[in-house]
Amino acid sequence: MNKKGFTLIELAMVLVIIGILAGIGVTVLGILVKRAKINSTKEIINAASDSLISYAGSSLRLPSNDNEFKSVVRTPVDPFGKKIKYFVDQDLTSASKLVCRKRNTNLTVRICGDTACSSPIDVKNVAFLLVSGSLNNNIQTGDGNTYTQDHTILLNTPTTINVYDYGIDNIDNFPADMNRPERYDDIVKWITLGELQTKIRCENRLSILNNELPYGYENSSYNAAIFAEGGIPFTDGSDPDTDPDYKWCFQGSLPSGISINCANNLTASTNCLNPDGSVNSGANWNQCTSPVLSGTIASGQTGSYNVRFFVTDSEGNLAEKSLVLTVNPQTSSSGLSAPPGSQVSFANDLGNFSEIENNPNAVNTDQNNGIVTFGNGQNNTYGCFWYNGTFTLKNKTMRAFFYFKLSVDTSSDSRGDADGFTFVVREYPWSINCGGTGGKLGYDGLDKESIAVEIDTYPNTSWSTPAEDYKDPYTGNKGLNHVSIDFNGSVT
Repeated sequence: MNKKGFTLIELAMVLVIIGILAGIGVTVLGILVKRAKINSTKEIINAASDSLISYAGSSLRLPSNDNEFKSVVRTPVDPFGKKIKYFVDQDLTSASKLVCRKRNTNLTVRICGDTACSSPIDVKNVAFLLVSGSLNNNIQTGDGNTYTQDHTILLNTPTTINVYDYGIDNIDNFPADMNRPERYDDIVKWITLGELQTKIRCENRLSILNNELPYGYENSSYNAAIFAEGGIPFTDGSDPDTDPDYKWCFQGSLPSGISINCANNLTASTNCLNPDGSVNSGANWNQCTSPVLSGTIASGQTGSYNVRFFVTDSEGNLAEKSLVLTVNPQTSSSGLSAPPGSQVSFANDLGNFSEIENNPNAVNTDQNNGIVTFGNGQNNTYGCFWYNGTFTLKNKTMRAFFYFKLSVDTSSDSRGDADGFTFVVREYPWSINCGGTGGKLGYDGLDKESIAVEIDTYPNTSWSTPAEDYKDPYTGNKGLNHVSIDFNGSVT
């Protein structure tokens, strides 16, 4: 009989082969699972970074505690079950919304290529750093201090965190979870402050607001202030006001008779900045809120004077702006220049004005800084601020120059703030001192002939009759904010 089958030796060989293949399969499966978890961790860290950036864009600060962090970051725990650590400069979490104003942070990331970190690369001014313990479930990224927080580690002093190349042996700079030096495998991501500010399109960076200087005239008084905003100002210094200060420097020449006051006389510098763009401490830098150009322009000074202003704040942020001061002759056959005695200047001197308002808070005057504030967040108010002098303007040219600033409007429909304002020249005498509220902007309702420049910031939604021409053009079910020239009567 011919019988077929396996011998014991053959069967043993088959079982050995099956065992080898099963072992290889288990090993490969384990590697694939680990790789999947590592890739998932990288995705979680990247998503957490994106969430923090989005939060900073809407709140102008970063999360300040574990509860905020967990509400912002979708997955605060990595696939290995380890809580993600979030190192952040404490100033950037402040309710003062300093993300867009600061230039420096307390956090430096030091990149190390060996255990001793003998040739480090420092990344300064880091906004935040995210860390996962990864495969070994051991967070090794830190500065050697014991941090017991679940997630959020606030840094209020200069701190350097070491980050190592993958696989560097004998590393553990985060002893809080376990002190077990081993091969470095942490998954980390950091965002610098500059990168964060660029990504969220910061609008609160230090800047000089002026885009031009008013014209000047020979033998006439001149007064103009330079304004800055943003950054982190210095505390008030020795200038007359109580507002926060900046430090100012300028290059260029001024017409004879004009000087710049910034707490005291500010003289021109040859180079306000060093060749590398940093502040030149040897230049003339004065601290004040706003430099003021003033004086009486001397004869023979007709021409254009280029002046370059520089400003810095307590963080070392810098901004600059080149402006031109144009001086016209005292008289001109063209009739476009002011004849002697015809110029009216009340910069930083509002004493010769009268307030007319339906609410005591509708118009506020800051005599020290020459600033008039309209509205003050009051509802159903109107106000007028009239110069008390009168002049004959028929068939004459008139130039007016003033600065105005509106509160930042982040709403979708511009309905949260006042309607706007007008700059008005009107016939005197009159019997109605001020117009109405809302879209009337204090102008509609005035008697006598007048002309107005209208800055309208509220979307009124009706424009049905000529009597309502002061309201917004109406299209697509929306009233449009606008700037316009308004006439009342026949103005010549």
